[in-house]
Amino acid sequence: MMFFCATRVDLSEVSKPKSSQSPEPVESPLVSFSENNFQSVSCSSHKQQSSSSLAATQQITQQHLDAVKTEYEFKQRSEAFTQWLTKNQQEKAWFDLGVEMGGRFDAEEADYSWSLAEEAHLQSLFSQAPALAGVALKSTRCKSTQCQITISVMDQNHANETAMVISRTLGGEGATQIIIDNQIQKGEAVFYVARNEKGFEFN
Repeated sequence: MMFFCATRVDLSEVSKPKSSQSPEPVESPLVSFSENNFQSVSCSSHKQQSSSSLAATQQITQQHLDAVKTEYEFKQRSEAFTQWLTKNQQEKAWFDLGVEMGGRFDAEEADYSWSLAEEAHLQSLFSQAPALAGVALKSTRCKSTQCQITISVMDQNHANETAMVISRTLGGEGATQIIIDNQIQKGEAVFYVARNEKGFEFN
């Protein structure tokens, strides 16, 4: 599975991009997908061997198709986000990604049958996953289509390093789209994690 991760830095740290420029997303790790390796086994029956080989070939083919589909969907989400962000930055001088994502999250109704369980899962993940041992979790909140994770950071470099670690871990948990709002002056970074493969709606 692949996931898309976009981030913005604190506006107090760098100047806001000009309207003619496109945003530069921070590189994020992609959870690689792999195909199982099948090894043919000698059988007394040629028919059984052919059947096994055919099944293995079909499985590999299906995995390849799934991988192509996943990559295509990833590119679609990435392009949709980039186009949406560029358009808003060009048309609205006051546009701020963090404010937009925070407003969307606050306005969303909660699906308690999912949100409570997901919040508990995230809290458990941050307390038990070895890779997240040094991450200072401040809060986790989930609604109906997304979760908001807030962590403490010391500076921009620390925020970037922590973002990479968290993105890898959440990607391994199945996250497909993450948007990060670094608020360095407040000493925190806010992660918005989409609930499923549909990602966020940007239009």
